[in-house]
Amino acid sequence: MEADGSMLQTREAGWKEAKLGRIFKSSAISNESENRNSINCSEYVATLGNHKRVCD
Repeated sequence: MEADGSMLQTREAGWKEAKLGRIFKSSAISNESENRNSINCSEYVATLGNHKRVCD
């Protein structure tokens, strides 16, 4: 899994954090060359908000 976040200024609600996650299996990683790998299959998950849980 890879994750990242960034703060964005919104017009209505002020500053919000955009969070993005990329999920993949280790078997989806292939070796392209000695110094380069690639991910053949992955899914992305994103949200805009704060750190509070929004679902149960």
